[in-house]
Amino acid sequence: DEVGNVYLDDDDDKPDEEEQDVLLAVDRQTEEEEEAAAEAIAAALEEVQLLTDNDQKIGKSAVTKIIKIGRRVFNTQIMQEELAAQCTLAKLQPLKMIRAVATRWNSVHPVLERALYLKPAIDRLVVLPQFNKVPKRKMSKFKLTPAEWEIIEQLEKLLKLFVLASKQLSKSKVPLIYQVIPIFDKLVDELDAIIKNKSNHAVVRAGAARGRAHVLKYYAKTDNNRVVRIAMVLHPGLKTRYFESQSWEREWI
Repeated sequence: DEVGNVYLDDDDDKPDEEEQDVLLAVDRQTEEEEEAAAEAIAAALEEVQLLTDNDQKIGKSAVTKIIKIGRRVFNTQIMQEELAAQCTLAKLQPLKMIRAVATRWNSVHPVLERALYLKPAIDRLVVLPQFNKVPKRKMSKFKLTPAEWEIIEQLEKLLKLFVLASKQLSKSKVPLIYQVIPIFDKLVDELDAIIKNKSNHAVVRAGAARGRAHVLKYYAKTDNNRVVRIAMVLHPGLKTRYFESQSWEREWI
């Protein structure tokens, strides 16, 4: 077969450096095309289209404030000590803030989870006089409103779904291939519940809808993977009963 302008026709099956570069370029191009297609689908979703500028603004504000508080406290010893003191006053176990890592998508969830636990202490910390003397460094500008805290709580539950699914699929020394489709199904069901729950903030439902579109992109890749289905059929606790319970069409089974 010809890939670009390079033929993979060496006697040895292992791609050389030039061939490997071509294969990687093709993989990246395919991934970018699939990502663009998923993003187009996500952008067309009702939950996303109905988002107002104010919805997006409050959602961005809530997450930005928590991340900036986390960084400021994480990098400042005196703030860490004061946070511990405020935890004691609020009768909480003194725990440190967590700093988000830009290159790790799943680092945001623990930041939100820890912030929710520390909420009483954080609310007190950001208004303390000693941290609001310099106008440009005022911590009070990061104080979350009740509506923003509610969004953080809902987002934490949303992100937790992806973290749990990722951890389950990333386990080592454990055969998990038979769990791939059930995990995808469970994730989609949980996202659907968030999307349909009108008590969730619009920005959270939109986020769940976008996440669902991207999950389905990866779920579709199992269509060409017979090993996943064979593993499920051979599993004594699943077999074809699982597909039937999920209302799969007979011809698919």
